[in-house]
Amino acid sequence: MWQDLFTEGGKRYATGILTPNMPWVGTPGHRELIDNLIWARDRLDGIVSVIIVVAKDRKSEPRAIDRCFPQPKLQMVIRELDDTTGAFTLERI
Repeated sequence: MWQDLFTEGGKRYATGILTPNMPWVGTPGHRELIDNLIWARDRLDGIVSVIIVVAKDRKSEPRAIDRCFPQPKLQMVIRELDDTTGAFTLERI
């Protein structure tokens, strides 16, 4: 999850509205993320572990990764997930 998109002091993560014309929507990485979220929703009560990703430039599209690191103690639950568009919201548990 992009570090700068967390809100409420790191308690919430939301993609907002996604449209097909966004550069990364529909890419293999985006599809894999959504497939993993669907799997977690259907089999793990929506609970997911998180890897924090820091963008080289937060304003570029698509973004490039500067660095990333796992957060083994941070678990979140899927509150909303649109299987079609890939828009989702996670909350810290």
